[in-house]
Amino acid sequence: MLVIMKLPERNMMNHIVPLSKLDEIDRIMVVRDTEGPPIDKVEYYCPPSWTLKFLPSAYFIKLFMLIHLALKEKPSLLLSFKLYPHGILAFLAGTISGVRTGVSLIGGPVEVLDVGIPAVETFAYTGVIPRMSKTGAFLLPILRTFDIITVTGHYTRNFLVEHGIPPQKIVVVPHIVENSIHPREREKTFDILTLARLEPVKHIEVLIQAIRIVRQSIPGIRVAIVGDGTHRKDLQALTRELGLEDHVMFAGFQPDVEQWFNQSKIFVLTSEREGFPYTVIEAMLCGIPVIASNCGDIADVIIDGCNGILINDYRDVDAFAASIITLLQNQDRMHRIRINALETAEALKSNDIPEIWRRALAQNITTDNPC
Repeated sequence: MLVIMKLPERNMMNHIVPLSKLDEIDRIMVVRDTEGPPIDKVEYYCPPSWTLKFLPSAYFIKLFMLIHLALKEKPSLLLSFKLYPHGILAFLAGTISGVRTGVSLIGGPVEVLDVGIPAVETFAYTGVIPRMSKTGAFLLPILRTFDIITVTGHYTRNFLVEHGIPPQKIVVVPHIVENSIHPREREKTFDILTLARLEPVKHIEVLIQAIRIVRQSIPGIRVAIVGDGTHRKDLQALTRELGLEDHVMFAGFQPDVEQWFNQSKIFVLTSEREGFPYTVIEAMLCGIPVIASNCGDIADVIIDGCNGILINDYRDVDAFAASIITLLQNQDRMHRIRINALETAEALKSNDIPEIWRRALAQNITTDNPC
C-alpha cells in the first residue's frame, strides 16, 4: 500500500496502525514531509527538506515520488489523507500509473466544498451547508474517481451520497484512540475543560462568554483552556474584558492530555465544524461528560441527554451556559451521563478498525500484490 499524508504523529498512529495489522498488507510506503514514528511494516519516503520552504516544489516532488513508487512497486492501493492537496496528488499519480486510489475525508464535507482553510462561518456543520461552490464543482468529479472513500461518520457519508458519490465506494471508519487513555482517580481541579487549537473555527470565545453567565450561578467556576494558536491573545483579552481572569486558565499546548481530562468534570467543544474530534472520544474514555456543538459526525457517538449534550447552534452561548449549570448542579444527571459516556467509549474501543479496512479492501481491491 502507498500512502500520502500530512498529519500530526498522534493522528497518524491512529490511522496507520490499524492498516499495519492487516495480514494482507506486507508493506506500507508513506510519502510524508518528514519521517514519522516507527510503525510495523511502514517505510517513509520524504522529499528534500529544502523543498518544504516552497510549497509548489514540495507538491511536485511528492507527486513525482508517488508516480515513481506506484510504477515501480505496483501497490494495491494509493491512499491519501484529505482531498486537498494530497488527494489531488493521489488522483494524478493513480491516473498516470493505473493504480487504484482511495481518500480519507477526515475533515468532513468542507473538504469537497473548498480548498485550504475556509473562512469562518462559511461552512458551519451545525446549520444548512451552502450550495456547492465552483471549487466543489471542480473537486466533486475528481472525488468520484476514487475507488474507496473513507469518512468518520454518517453526517459526511450522507452529504456525499446526496451529491452523487456512489454509496458502495464510501466506508465509515470511526476514530479510535490509544488504549492507554482511561479514567484515573484524581482531584477535579477544573469544572470545565476545552482542548483545541485556539483558532477562530473552534469558537472558544463562545465558551468564555458562557462562563460569564455560569459564574452568576456558580461563583467559583474553574475553566482550563488547553491548546495554542493565533486566536490566543484575543481570547485572553476577552477573558480580561469579562473579568474572568480568576476563573479561566490558559494552559497552552500540553503533550499529556489524559491528566487534563481526568482532573476536569466536563469537557466542552464549541466548534462550528469537525470531522470527528479525537478529544470527544478521549474525554468519554475518561468518563467525562461532553457538551458539544452538533458539528458533523459527532452525532454518531453522542446521544443528546444520554451520554452527552449536543448544542444545535455553536453560537448559542445561553444553551452552553444552561447545559453547564444543569450538569454541575445535578450530580445524579452528571453521574448518569458519565457512566453512559464511559460505556459508549469502551464500546468504541471494541470497533475492529482493521476488520473494517479488510472488508473495504476486499470489496474494492482485487490484486495479487499485497503491498
